Amino acid sequence: MAGSCGRCYEVRCKPGLVLNNQLQPIKLSGTPLAFEGDRFRPYLAAINPNVTDSQGRRVPYPGNPAEARGEMEVTCTDPSRTLLIRIADSCPCTQVLPEGAPGVARGGETRTQAWCCGGIQHFDLSYDGFEQLAHPVYGITMLEYRPVDCNTKARTGPGLPAAVARPVR
Repeated sequence: MAGSCGRCYEVRCKPGLVLNNQLQPIKLSGTPLAFEGDRFRPYLAAINPNVTDSQGRRVPYPGNPAEARGEMEVTCTDPSRTLLIRIADSCPCTQVLPEGAPGVARGGETRTQAWCCGGIQHFDLSYDGFEQLAHPVYGITMLEYRPVDCNTKARTGPGLPAAVARPVR
């Protein structure tokens, strides 16, 4: 989130449909399935539904009951579990990638990252952090979050609307 570098937030998974900022379900599209506006992040279940967690365990994927409608519905591991996160950076709307980077065309590419251009308020969580909230195959989930003091976890502002998270690996 722009302007948040160094700030801390307490986040927790919110089960149910994954929604955009207009509270409409995020759509899955393409082959392999990708999230709307983000053709560079394929839907993980289409790649490997047997993905292991950071401990090397195969944890059964709970499934996506909304997949037939082209939507994402997430089951949280423990909806009461919270994580303390510190914002390290904000993602750029435009990304310049050199030739030789994974999946980059010859001569390099400039990509627009729809997630980072203001369309969907979100946090990019580490893979390890994400899997503490929901199965990593989901690749995205809704969050409830609030700003907190980084040392005491004391609330520093009002709770904020649900946001989207994506695991980064």
